[in-house]
Parts: sequence; C-alpha cells; structure tokens
Amino acid sequence: MELKYIEAFIKVVETGSFSAAARELYITQPTISVRIQHLERELNVTLFKRENGKNIVLTSEGEKVFPYFKEAYNLIQKAVRTLHDENKKKTILISCPNYMGAGIVPELLKILYEKFPDVHFDVKTSFTDQIIDDIRKEEVDFGFDYFDFI
Repeated sequence: MELKYIEAFIKVVETGSFSAAARELYITQPTISVRIQHLERELNVTLFKRENGKNIVLTSEGEKVFPYFKEAYNLIQKAVRTLHDENKKKTILISCPNYMGAGIVPELLKILYEKFPDVHFDVKTSFTDQIIDDIRKEEVDFGFDYFDFI
C-alpha cells in the first residue's frame, strides 16, 4: 500500500471532493481517482459512494479505516519532520563589541563548540547601541558587552 494512495483518500475525505483534493495535492482529478481505485482494490472494499449522483460520502468501510489512515499518515509526516529538523544544523548568532570578538569570544567559542558540536555559532561585532537594538529586534540570539559603572 502506497502512502500516496492514503494521502489521496484523506484529502478526498477532508475536502469532500475528488477535484478539491486534486487541487490541494497539485495533481489531476483523474490521478486522485486512480489512487482511490488502487486503494480500494488493495483493501477489497468500496470507500466512497455517490449520493444524488454528485456528492460523495464515505461508506461504512471508509468510515472505519479513515481514523487509522489519518493517524498513521500524521505519524509518518511527524517522523519525516523530526528527521528533517534533526539534520538541520542549528545556528546561534552572537553579537559583541570588536574588542570582545578579538579577545574573549574565541575562548568562549572553543568551549561552546566542545559542549554543542551540532550548533554553529556566528559572531557579529557591533557597537553597544547596535547590540542592544539587535537583541530587542531579536536579530541576534545573544549579545555581550562590558559596562563600567564607576
């Protein structure tokens, strides 16, 4: 049983129409029909019936399998997203004044890369006002500066 058959079935149920399901999946309506036919053949049941010659409704068999197909499809999509998210390298942007970028941050980066090898750290050097502004606008993840309160 192919996932694309189950996806077509779910979309037809959700949209209430073979044509609408086709539009949402960016395929043709005949392709949706063929996928539903394949699924019905594999299951040896009829999943939809026509009412009043046009409206489609689930058969009792279709109603029985829909929640299982929907749950399975959602779990598969979740698994794919999880793998995709894990394979993305995370980036953290650090902003600091130039003197920190040259003197302190290299030691900090060494420690960070040892502790978090799957994270990439970018460093942006700026003036204090710009660092504060970037933090407020959420354009950087961390900002470092030195203030002398004497």
